[in-house]
Amino acid sequence: MDAAKAAAGRWAGYSGPVGGDTRAAFLLEHPSFVLPAPEGVRVVRVLSEGLMGAPLLTDHRRAVAAYAAARPLAWRWAPDGAAVELSCPGAAITVRFDELGRIGGIASTLGRTRVVGLQVPTPSVMLLPVTDGHTHSSPTAEERQP
Repeated sequence: MDAAKAAAGRWAGYSGPVGGDTRAAFLLEHPSFVLPAPEGVRVVRVLSEGLMGAPLLTDHRRAVAAYAAARPLAWRWAPDGAAVELSCPGAAITVRFDELGRIGGIASTLGRTRVVGLQVPTPSVMLLPVTDGHTHSSPTAEERQP
């Protein structure tokens, strides 16, 4: 059913037994199921939480590109493929990738506030507001070592 949802671009469905080993599946479409326009804060949250919460996902570049295409977000890859810039009304988001193709960091500008997302060794992302031209960051793993 998940493959049918992706192919049809419909994300609501129902599957139920109809007897024996047979199931009936329906993809549902209704105006109330349409996602709202992408917003910067939500895009950053979906990217950080979605990728961190999917340990079996191995191709973060492909996942980010698929999300950008499905939402739809404007996007542009860096020539070396090490980062992608996403944009939606009121937000610009830069996703950096490490040498293994995993998300290495997320930075965004939401309205007039710059937000920097740093991936830390544990599976979480910290979002740190940057205002008034001052950069705020958390200590790196090396800096946290005693």
